[in-house]
Amino acid sequence: MASEKNTLAASLLHLWATLLEGLQHRFELFAMEFSEEKRRFLAMLIAVIIAVMAVFFGFFMLNLALLLLFWKLHIILAFAFAGFYLLLATILILYVWMKLKNSPGPFAASMAEFKKDQEFFGTKNE
Repeated sequence: MASEKNTLAASLLHLWATLLEGLQHRFELFAMEFSEEKRRFLAMLIAVIIAVMAVFFGFFMLNLALLLLFWKLHIILAFAFAGFYLLLATILILYVWMKLKNSPGPFAASMAEFKKDQEFFGTKNE
């Protein structure tokens, strides 16, 4: 009787240890994905800020040079530039929106692992 209790206790301890190890792996995966998402977001943010500033200064200097070059047509040219920039802004906004819409969600690998766990343990709601 005592050996059965020891076997049962050992089995429960082993089950508990396995459960904790599985949770630890899931949290490590989550932490790793979070770190990667943070690095990717910061790199993208810095690149976007630098690109916006470079484009702004480049277009400003181009506009200034063209306005000075074609001074007699400065009103028409100013409206042409405004139309061009509004069109460009619309295209870029649509591009960014499509990229964000079609990109995978954050922590996709963690969610896939949790779904595998649910299917394995038979707790998936259908």
